[in-house]
Amino acid sequence: RGHQRTKQNPSNHVDLRERPRADNRGPSRVNGCPRGVKHIRLLQPERPYRQWTPGHRRPSLSTDFLRGSRAATGYRAPMTPFSRLAVYCASSDDIDPVYRSAATALGHAMAEAGIGLVFGGGSVGLMGTLADAVLERGGEVIGVIPEKLQALELGHPGCTELHVVDTMHTRKKMMMELSDGFIAMPGGFGTLEEVFEVVTWAQLNYHRKPVALYNVAGFFDLLVAFVGHAVDQGFVREELRGLIAVGDTPDEVLRQLSSATVPDLESWLVVAPSDR
Repeated sequence: RGHQRTKQNPSNHVDLRERPRADNRGPSRVNGCPRGVKHIRLLQPERPYRQWTPGHRRPSLSTDFLRGSRAATGYRAPMTPFSRLAVYCASSDDIDPVYRSAATALGHAMAEAGIGLVFGGGSVGLMGTLADAVLERGGEVIGVIPEKLQALELGHPGCTELHVVDTMHTRKKMMMELSDGFIAMPGGFGTLEEVFEVVTWAQLNYHRKPVALYNVAGFFDLLVAFVGHAVDQGFVREELRGLIAVGDTPDEVLRQLSSATVPDLESWLVVAPSDR
């Protein structure tokens, strides 16, 4: 897919894809590469980015593409509070087609809204379907994959960027840092572990980014009921009942994320005198 390059700890390289972040959320770097990152493969031609300042939405490949390709029709990508969203989803191919259709719909909706995708970097299952859908509409796709999985040739070959990292922990941390919010699609143990980890981080204010479930065909109904049960039994505070947004369609998921708030730690954490 066009120009392909592999960058591996060059002594004097500047990653043209790395846009400045005024809030310093980007990963710390060693010899030009983020910590734990073995190399960064750029699978599409590099294009210059406009500089941006705090308070202004960062430009992305997806919005640049949409403005250029649809200028004649007067199309303008709708503004959202997100530049990129991380989406957690299944790597299994043995699933009902309804989930693939839902992944395609979400990918198209994100690209058309000018939102880049951050995902696990895989080419299989819903991960591959979602990435393909974003790319079909000219969106930005950033994959983060452990070298163990990349060695099995499971990485998606069409990613705008593919970060190959050393461990699963590095993968999850980088996905969190690169994203402005999180969506979980139907998936297995890995998907559930990932989404509840970012929910826990939000609960403790390690980040202040919203989290949502894309409840395709009622897949998460029982999980939502379980979270409500945990609140009712006192294991999750009432103030955190709405920490996970839920939507049945891509538009609803994006709308819920846009209006979601993460409670401040001080607003719900009450330490009893005996625990101080």
